[in-house]
Amino acid sequence: MRRLMTLVLLLSGIAVGVSSSVRVAPATAQTNCGTVLLSGTKWLQGGGVDDHSNGANQFTGVSCGGVSITKPPLQYGYGWQCVEIAARLYRLMNWGRVYANGGVKAGNYRYGAQYLPEGSPSLRFYPVTSSYAPVPGDLIIEAGLTYGHVSIVDHTEKSLDGSTQIIAVEQNASMTGFHIYQRGPGVMTGGYHPIKGFLHSPLNTHVEKGGARRGFITTLVSPSGSLFREGTFGVVSSLETVAPNTSPVSAPTVRGSYALSFVDRSQHVWYVDGQGRRFDTGVVAAAKSNPSLQLNANDNPTIAITNTARSLTVWRPSGIVKISSAVHAGSSPALALDARGDYHIAFVTPSHSVSVATANGVVDTGLVAAAYSNAAIAIRGDATTVVVVANSTGIVQSADGSADGTIFTPSAAFVVSVLPGTSPAVVAFGPTGYQVAYVNAQGQMRTFGPLGPLAVTVRSSTLMSSPSLAIRSDGMMVLSATGADGHPWRFTKLTATKSSLIVKSSTAPSTLLLR
Repeated sequence: MRRLMTLVLLLSGIAVGVSSSVRVAPATAQTNCGTVLLSGTKWLQGGGVDDHSNGANQFTGVSCGGVSITKPPLQYGYGWQCVEIAARLYRLMNWGRVYANGGVKAGNYRYGAQYLPEGSPSLRFYPVTSSYAPVPGDLIIEAGLTYGHVSIVDHTEKSLDGSTQIIAVEQNASMTGFHIYQRGPGVMTGGYHPIKGFLHSPLNTHVEKGGARRGFITTLVSPSGSLFREGTFGVVSSLETVAPNTSPVSAPTVRGSYALSFVDRSQHVWYVDGQGRRFDTGVVAAAKSNPSLQLNANDNPTIAITNTARSLTVWRPSGIVKISSAVHAGSSPALALDARGDYHIAFVTPSHSVSVATANGVVDTGLVAAAYSNAAIAIRGDATTVVVVANSTGIVQSADGSADGTIFTPSAAFVVSVLPGTSPAVVAFGPTGYQVAYVNAQGQMRTFGPLGPLAVTVRSSTLMSSPSLAIRSDGMMVLSATGADGHPWRFTKLTATKSSLIVKSSTAPSTLLLR
């Protein structure tokens, strides 16, 4: 029985091509085995089950939690694989047996998740090409080359283009527990594999009621130098540690998770994808330099960093590009990707001038940065570029770049002063708009742009770090910064929330809104 359950509940690692320019890290856990990534109270209309991390084996077919079929409230199967959470939920709900068996013809992978329909005859299967509209609690079956994958429908949302987003929950394949699929007439995308269809229990009486937006996640650094996250779905600790005087950077994925990059204590630059896999980029960063990370429409990463020779380096899974332009010591580049996925990197030169590097060359923006301040960059909907900096007098100033990136025109200064040693942030919004966030000379968070200014002020503390700014397509805006008392603060247009947590004072948070 033990061997059978081991085979039945095994999900193999999903094969993804990786170029020779990156090295998949050895099995070093980003989170401890069994860490709850998503509480059951946060999905399936409050009636889900806890979603656990597979620890060092996240996103692989190796299980960190062993096998158990005796305690369904805690574990029902091989922990913490994708099938385990589906089997545990259905067992607790009395919705029927979740069991995979493709028969002898399926060979070594007969017990993979893709064969859940064949092994679960009491459940009703609907091909993805059918008109069936899944309800909360239904299973989504992906058919892979090995064991496939399974996730659980939480709710659906209509997209602006008329398609439907299916928000699902999965185990062993996301750092948030969430997964987003897109469905149109007869077609569904967003899976790790081709999507086979839906599995429904006749005993499942849930109806679509929508669900909460997936909220925010802020990546932070503890006083001991370890990464952790705080957000809508709680606090999750990490075993990763960062280099002194550096901060991590994160980005949302199209599938509902997030990716991040950080510099470790050996000054190596790491990339962690939305599934929790760690990659050593092979790039060694200059002291006190932070990475800048962006994902394209297919979640392929680009990282910009200052290397040990104090010149720009661009890392992608396909290879490394070294740009000969020198970067000011202790400063960090800012990265934006255009609609084609091409990089635009704003950086401060040794003479404090601000330049932008693209694959076509390097252009001086005409801006001059204050000491210990970095530039920020964004690409607007009309393909033009905006670069923002605290200028040599400590005042926010921008430069507009042409669509081809060859000409930059500095604006007049905005006459708003920036706290010395910090840098403004900028995010594009709409066809031509952009929102700027900065910490002013009085240690208060401020913004301006099409989404308007903040209406809140922190009266019990002052801020000391550069801000992080995230904007969702519906206009939701969230900001964060570290307070002088070591507590991170989170802001929306109308609220200011102080975290009870303490962070490393020399670091800045990285906040994002999950898609």
